Amino acid sequence: MFKKILLLFLLLCIGTGLAYQFWLKPTVEKEASASLAEILRMQGLEAKEPIKASLATFTRTLSIEPFEVKPIPLLGLEAGRFAPSRVRLTWYGLLACTEYGKKWLPKEGDVKLVEEGLLDALSIKAKQASMTCSNLAVEDVSLPAQTLLRFLNSQDAPNMRPPFSFSRMKVGKTEIEANEPKKINLHLGPMTMEGLSQTKLATLLIRDMLIQENGQEMLRLGSLRQEDIQLFSQDEWATLIAKMSLGSSQKQQDALIDLFCGDKPLVGYTEITDLLATVEKNPLKI
Repeated sequence: MFKKILLLFLLLCIGTGLAYQFWLKPTVEKEASASLAEILRMQGLEAKEPIKASLATFTRTLSIEPFEVKPIPLLGLEAGRFAPSRVRLTWYGLLACTEYGKKWLPKEGDVKLVEEGLLDALSIKAKQASMTCSNLAVEDVSLPAQTLLRFLNSQDAPNMRPPFSFSRMKVGKTEIEANEPKKINLHLGPMTMEGLSQTKLATLLIRDMLIQENGQEMLRLGSLRQEDIQLFSQDEWATLIAKMSLGSSQKQQDALIDLFCGDKPLVGYTEITDLLATVEKNPLKI
């Protein structure tokens, strides 16, 4: 009897492994590549070549090969490159990549799709500016269930930006350079964001901030910490854009005041350390 049970268990394990290798793995890889392409499209971007993804056996880790995005001359985008990245999916993340699995996704609340992800580097070059980031790490990425289902069923508007949330995001280093009207360089050291929801960012911490204008140092910060940062909803942004595109300059000004000067503060707490600013060529240290 024991031998029969053991044999049945071995056959079950072999069958599960074969199903994973020959059905689930290629299905998840194909759906993940298509979803990444769709997310890029929502941002107005398109990869030069099909995005290639590989799912590691039994670890739920999705490895994405480096890829470049097509230039957009009309918007001034000249080049964009995403370095290799790795994403550890949750079981819900795996289910979302299969037609059968989508039926088992929650219909309410937030759905956690990613346990952790790491992008080695990101670089964007435009006509008048460029940006590079290194070591972007994120933990516990979730989407509202209804938003996820609409996305999976291709019911979203082309320019929709899903209101995702995460528990923590870290960025190793960021460099931004703008060339017009003056040459501005912005350097950001390690940056940490915690507790992002649809309406609020709990904590933002930036270290070693440096701003230069035409090679001259204008501002240096040891650290900037902010808490309880209020975020605008998609409806609020849509209302602002509609008001800014129509009406007089006074109505545009009123729309900005309504958005930024509401009843609740935009930031609950701010702390700055080691501030050194240059005002009319005179250094000011705080």
